[in-house]
Amino acid sequence: MPIKKLNGLQKYQHFLFEASNLGIVKVQEVANGSFTEFNLLKTKKSDIFEEIRALSILVLTPPPLDYKRQEYLYNNIRPFVKDEYKDTTCPRPSYAGNE
Repeated sequence: MPIKKLNGLQKYQHFLFEASNLGIVKVQEVANGSFTEFNLLKTKKSDIFEEIRALSILVLTPPPLDYKRQEYLYNNIRPFVKDEYKDTTCPRPSYAGNE
């Protein structure tokens, strides 16, 4: 896939890529600054866009936390989590036979 160089890459602090805008990267030199757009593709051929869209991304599923780690999160971290996120982030430990 023909891709252009982004000159001065090290001076940029933030990079934004959007699936709806393939081949375009938005960059910021400073936090909360204005974005500048760069087209990274050398060509506008639609087959390149289809090739990008067709790429499959492997989704990794992490193994469940062992019981000891669940207890630690529940007892030590849960008090610092906002109430609406406690049950998602640090639920009550459950033994799943994975110790």
